[in-house]
Formats: sequence, structure tokens, C-alpha cells
Amino acid sequence: MIFRSPGTPPSSTTGALALLGAPPVRAVGQAVGMSALLLATVLLARVLRPEGSSLTLVWPAAAVEVVWLVTARSRARVVAACALIPATVAAGNLVTGAPPDLAVVFALANLAQAVVACRVGRLLAPGAGRGWWASPAVRPVRTPRDLRDLLVVALASSAAAAVVIEAGRAALGLSAGEPLALVSLLVRNTTSIVVLVPLVGCVAERLTGTRTRPVQDVGWRQRALVAVLAVTAYAAAFGWTSGLPLAFVVLPLHAWSAMTRSRLVVTVGNLVATVVVVAATTSGRGAFSAVEAAPAAADLDLLVAQLFMLFLSCSSLLLATHRDARDELVRSTQAALAATRRAEERAQEEADRAQQQADLLRTVLDTVSDGLTVVDAEGALVLRNAWAGRQPAVAEAGTGQALWPTDATLHRVDGSPLPHEEVPVVRALRGQDVEAQDLRMRTPEHPEGLVLSVSARRLPAGGEAGRSGGVVVAYRDVTAERTATEQITRTRDLLDAVLASATRQSVIATDVEGLITLFNVGAEQMLGWSAAEVVGTDVSLLHHPADFAGSAGSAGSAAPSGPGDAAPSATDVVHEGLVAMAEVVRAEGHCTRQLSYRRRDGALVPVELTVTAMRDGEGGVSGFVGIASDIGERLATQRQLEHQATHDALTGLANRRLLVQRLRSLLEPARQAEPGAAPVALVLLDLDGFKAVNDSAGHEVGDDLLCQVAQRLRASVRPRDLVARLGGDEFAVVCSGSSSEDVGATIAPRLLMAVAHPVVVDGRAFSVGASIGVADARGGASVDELLRRADRAMYAAKRGGKNRVQVAAGGPPGEVSGGVPGGVPGQAAV
Repeated sequence: MIFRSPGTPPSSTTGALALLGAPPVRAVGQAVGMSALLLATVLLARVLRPEGSSLTLVWPAAAVEVVWLVTARSRARVVAACALIPATVAAGNLVTGAPPDLAVVFALANLAQAVVACRVGRLLAPGAGRGWWASPAVRPVRTPRDLRDLLVVALASSAAAAVVIEAGRAALGLSAGEPLALVSLLVRNTTSIVVLVPLVGCVAERLTGTRTRPVQDVGWRQRALVAVLAVTAYAAAFGWTSGLPLAFVVLPLHAWSAMTRSRLVVTVGNLVATVVVVAATTSGRGAFSAVEAAPAAADLDLLVAQLFMLFLSCSSLLLATHRDARDELVRSTQAALAATRRAEERAQEEADRAQQQADLLRTVLDTVSDGLTVVDAEGALVLRNAWAGRQPAVAEAGTGQALWPTDATLHRVDGSPLPHEEVPVVRALRGQDVEAQDLRMRTPEHPEGLVLSVSARRLPAGGEAGRSGGVVVAYRDVTAERTATEQITRTRDLLDAVLASATRQSVIATDVEGLITLFNVGAEQMLGWSAAEVVGTDVSLLHHPADFAGSAGSAGSAAPSGPGDAAPSATDVVHEGLVAMAEVVRAEGHCTRQLSYRRRDGALVPVELTVTAMRDGEGGVSGFVGIASDIGERLATQRQLEHQATHDALTGLANRRLLVQRLRSLLEPARQAEPGAAPVALVLLDLDGFKAVNDSAGHEVGDDLLCQVAQRLRASVRPRDLVARLGGDEFAVVCSGSSSEDVGATIAPRLLMAVAHPVVVDGRAFSVGASIGVADARGGASVDELLRRADRAMYAAKRGGKNRVQVAAGGPPGEVSGGVPGGVPGQAAV
């Protein structure tokens, strides 16, 4: 159907068609746009009319008028459309030379066509009311009934236009139109509506993403082949003046398209085919061109061409709608089969669980220290569980005086004899239910007696206990329970306290709205809130917005869209982040993230949170459960391990690994030839005279000396420079943003002087020197090349007399320039 009654809920496609003119702020734009489109189609049709005729042979304006009026969603817009449609049509006719009186008649005929189309479409819509007018809404042709209604609307509205034109002719005193002209008017308007209106609906589907694709789509090779065949067929049928009946060759191609492609492709193909056929026939070409060039024959040719396209469009849409119905049936069948499979799987799972529970129950009954005995109406034993079988005295004592062993006697709890008529099984056989009656049974092994808690119930008549009317007796040894109740209570309280204090995980459950429904003891201890305080509140209370800043901003709804919009609040950011996490849990079943919980005092607790969806019996999400563990110690340990892996244990400086990482990160832009890459210089420093100190004063003094030297080196460089210990008495400094000449003239002399000052350890002064080599990355050098160049420069400094700075030249890797001797800071390398 193409029209929706106002009483039915609007579809998403209807909302898309509202893009043609929905919000009040777009009303003027809609009116201007539709007027321009209508005027363009009127002018096009008038230009193509035959010479000497007041009627055109094609009229695409009919579809534009109908779409304009049916998309008017308020009474004011309906009135505006009813005023602008005839005005626009009249203006187009006047511009193209139509007499004013006929222009008015044509304008009224087009208005009548649009109004009748709306009225008939509303009457055909399901659930339409009795009111004469209500603004309908258009939607795509999806079913054969929709196509039928479209044809009824097109024919009825076209007939209304024909009646108005004939009435106008009569009023103006003109002769009545020829039958061929009236038929041509009906055909041209009907064809325009049938071809264009479904296309508008399909475009609306495409805009909203509600269109459906065929179940069995074809590959691009087959589509390309059919496209080539279509072009060839249309060229053969309508490409030259032949008069041969070749139009039938395009029918299989349209049928293939209708059965395999989407309705949007089908409607676009119908439009393109209509334009090609009408244009070819108008120019005297194709299967419908007349042999004679008489105007009447040309009009008849064009009428036949439009009838052909009307038939072709209706056939294509009919096949496409049947195809969609078939595909919908296939999808419904597949969904039903999938649902059936899921139901069978759930039923099997339930059966398996039931069997497992039955096996578990049997196992439990056979392993617990409780007895279960069933006797018939005569008191004879029918069955007993494993525990009762292992304790024959207890099993038989519970069934009555006749089955008692000779060495076991039943007494009341206080030790007085138990009369036979008060035995639980005897009472149950008389119809009395016995609930947890305590009895004392004395045997030679237990002269003080065992305290048994006995329950007995009579089985209903017809029960499956071997014989009807029997009794089931359950009993257990409660001696320890009765004698140590107070101790058990204290033990239980202690156990609860131990469990509560040993809880290391926070378990928090929420409903689908994010309201907290469960807050365990671990959560109370971790976060400082009690369950009574937070149950029923929003879970966003526990989260920090920094954990969701990225996800909330990417969602778009919480981020400001323009300079005039306010920044999102922290509550909005957390809400958007939790919504995004919930969507992940809904899709994948669970989600694990590292984030921070907010304690009651405002402090943040780093946790690893795993959220799982709780589902109801129908598979829908009924809530969420989050289990969080405090990972603060783990993160601290991880940071400590990372620090140990990248720093020297003795001096706390960076080690060789961190030095190489820093050099790679700084040299990569230069190796990639990125513009603006900053220079990088490397300083290698080897202590002179350290071995003598280490040998004479001991390793502890040597270690203390190395630590003090490390502190001096760190204090002598810039904050952005990295000082590292490579091992033994060898150090390195990475200087970013400086060349080797600059470092050799400024930083390296400072390092030399820092090392030259005596080092005091345990009241003793030790003097060491340093040989320093400086090199920078030239020509995209690698880390290894830079280290080798700096190492060569350092050994050149040692060979040059030690206690000096040697700067590597900017030439080949093996070349070393002159140095700066110690005590002359600031002198540049030669």
C-alpha cells in the first residue's frame, strides 16, 4: 500500500519521507523545492508536446503533485500545497504558450488529480477513519495489494483529471476531446504515478536503512552480464527506426531484475526504461515507431509505448513484491526453524540438567549422613538409602518395635521408655504426620544413646512405594547438634566473620536501568558504602568519568556538537560510558575492563571489572552482574617490575634497555625523513681511575662512589635529557634537540667537571676522571651506528690522555674529530 491512515503508527520509512517536508522550519524550503521540481516537469512535458496540440504526451508532473500533497503533514501545509500546485502548473502552461483559460483548466485538473489520489489512497488504507480528509503518508510498494492500490489511485486520480479537463472544455465552449486524447491522458498520468511514486518510497527506504535485500543475491559478474545484455537489447529494440516488434526482448531482463535485485534497482530500471522508450518513440525510433509520419500515428505510437512501459512497470513490481513475499516467508521460516532449534536445545539442556540434578540428588542422598527408609503398610522394608544400609540398627529401629534389633532400644530424649504406639512409623501408619521428633536409641556401642531426629509421612494410596499405603521415614543423627548447639552457633558466626573478612572481590548487581540490586560484603569493604545506602541507587555513583571519557565522546551524544553547546557533565559522561559497556555485554555476553571505582570518601580504587548479563527465561537481559577485584597491588608490582626492567638497580638510572628504547623513539622521525625532526646527540662517559678505587677501598665504597657520580650526572643535564648506566663505570646521556657540537661545548664539559670534583665516601675523598665521547645521528643513523660512533669517540678521548671530551665528526662512522681537554669547559670540538 502507498498510503497510511493517520490512525496507524508511522513506519520508519514514513519518517524518512518526512524528509521531503516535516519540521515546521523546513516548510518554506519544501514548498520552494517542490514548486521548482513541479515547474521543471511541467516545462519538460510541454516542450515535448506535439505541434498543434494543447495536451502533452508525457506528464511526469502527475507523480510530483501526488508526492507533494501526500507528504504534507499538517492542515496548513495541505492548504499551501493545494494553492501552489495549480499556480505552478498554470505558470508552466502560460510560459510555454498555452491559452490562459486552458492553463487554468489544466491547473485545476492537476489539483483534482492530487486531491483524489490522497482521498482514494486514504480510503484504501487499513483502519482509515470516516473523515473526508486527513494527511496521509506514503510508503513503498511492498506487497501485491500495495501495487493494486497504487493502480487504483493512479487510474482514479487520472480519471478525475480527465473529467475536469472535459468539464473545462465544455465551460469554455470548446469541442470535446477526442477519445484517443482522453485515453492518452489516462495512460500518461497513470504511467507517471506507477513509475515514479514507488521509486520515491524505495529511496525513502534507502535513506532510513529499512530496505530488505533479496535472500539469494547474484554476483557482480552476472549483474554485469545482464547490464550488457540490457543495453544491447534496448539498443536493438529502440536504437533505430525499424518498426519491428522487438520490444519483447527486454521483458526477460526486467523479469530477471525483479526476481533477483532490490525494489530500488527495479524502480530505477523502470524509470530509465520509460525515459529511453518514450524518448526513442518520440524521435521516431524503436519498436513503436510508425511507418507513416502522420501526427496521429506518432501520438498513437507514444500511447502504445507508454502502455508498454505501464505493463512492464506493473509486471516488474508484481514480480518484485511476490519475490519479497517469498523472501519474507523464507526469513520467517528460517527464524522459526532457528527458534525451534533453540527451543529443542533448551529442552535438551533442561532434560540434561534434570537428569544431572536427579543423579546429583541420588548421590547426595547416598553420601549424606541422613537415613531414608520406606516401608509398606505392614511395616516391611521397601528401600533405604546408602547411609541407612550402613547403619542397620538405626534403620530398623526407626521402623517400629517388630523390626528392632535385640540389642537396640528406643527412648524419649530424657531417657524414659518410648511406648510402641509413639514410635514414628506406627503413628504414620495411623495417618499422623511426624515432624522432626527427637528420639534416643541405646545400643551396646552407644550406651548413652544416639539422638535421632525422625520424620515420618504416610504415602498416598496408589503410591509407588512397592505397596500402597506405606510410610516414608527420614532420620538423622543429631547427637552432636543437640549437645553442641551453642558451640556450633559460635563456630558458624566465626565462619561468617572469616568469610566476610576474607572476601577480596566486590560483587554488584544492577537491573537493566542501572539501579543497584546487590552489594556484597566485599563491595562494602572495598568502597566504604553499606548495602543499605546504595541498593536502589544508580550504579554511576561508583564510577569516575575519566574511565569513560573516550567511549562517551565517541558515542556522540555526550560530546558538544558546536562552540555554542555546553560541555557534557560528569554524570552524562559516566552514563554514556555505562550504556556503551552495556551494549557490549548485550552483544557478547560479558565485558572485562580495567577502571577505577570511586569510594565513599572520593578516593579511587583501581579494579578489574567483569560484567556479565543476567538473562530471563526468554533470553532477554534482565540485569547485569559486575565482579571487581582490587588490582592496586598488582599494578604497583607491575610498575615496580617495569621500573626494575628499565633501570639500574644500584644507581636508579636508566639501563641500556631504556636507553635503546629512547634512542629508537628519537631517531625514528629522522630515519623516516620526517620534516622538522630534532637532532639527537649521545654522550658516552667512562670513569678514569675507578678500578683503582674499587680495588683499594672495596666494592661497597666503589658502589657508593658510582651512586654519587650518578647523582652529579643527573644534576648536570637538562630535564629532558636521559642519563643511563650501561654497566660497570660506563654511563650514557641522551640529549634530544642538540647536535654533537652543542653538547660537546656545553653539556659534556659540565659532566666532566661534575666528575672531576672529589667524591667523599665514609670520610675519605676519592678523585676520578672521565673520558667522554659525543656523537649525533647524521644521515638517518641507526641506534647501533650512533652507539658505535660515540664509543669510538670515547676511546679516542682515552687515547688522547683521558679526562677530556671527544666529539665524533659528522663524516663517516669511523671518523673522530678533535676533543676538549678537561678543565676547559665551553671549548668546541675541532
